[in-house]
Amino acid sequence: IWVPRPGRDYFGRTLRFELLTPRQASERLLKRLTTNLREDNFLQVRLTGTNPDEAASTLNALVLRFVEEAALQKRQKLTLLAAVLDSQVSDQTEKLRNAEQSLEGFRVGTVTMPREEAPVASGIQMTQNTVYSQYFALRTEAEAVHRDRLAIEDVLQKVTTGGLAVDAFSTIPAVREAPDLQRVILELSVA
Repeated sequence: IWVPRPGRDYFGRTLRFELLTPRQASERLLKRLTTNLREDNFLQVRLTGTNPDEAASTLNALVLRFVEEAALQKRQKLTLLAAVLDSQVSDQTEKLRNAEQSLEGFRVGTVTMPREEAPVASGIQMTQNTVYSQYFALRTEAEAVHRDRLAIEDVLQKVTTGGLAVDAFSTIPAVREAPDLQRVILELSVA
């Protein structure tokens, strides 16, 4: 409960005063207040009244409250914006991590697939990635050895059953490139 506190000059005298609700007081204040926004960031405020000191004091209190409320709303807006941005950063971080894992999986899955080698200008061939080239060369060589082994096993099986001559070994590239095997096959074919 608000109780008026008059100064000593008013002791023993009868005083007249009027009580207003906050809404009524704000409506009266609004009728005396004029505002003008200039250049989108400069607010000009005027308060009319019969007592200049009272008007100045009221306007200063009003502007101070306006600045406090604007700072509070700006802080709340920035806090909300920071929370939204933090959430977006978390979401994008998760998406980036998933994309990187997918890319790594794709790279692992496609490393064994043949790829077209782009033409390389002379002088920069040493800058090309040789790991892939070596991998594919070794893979091709391993496949050739496997084919030769199957061909040798096939010829051996046919020779033991009497269906083929020993000279059939000469058609297998690995046998042709092995001088010791060539000598043994020559001895067997002569014998």
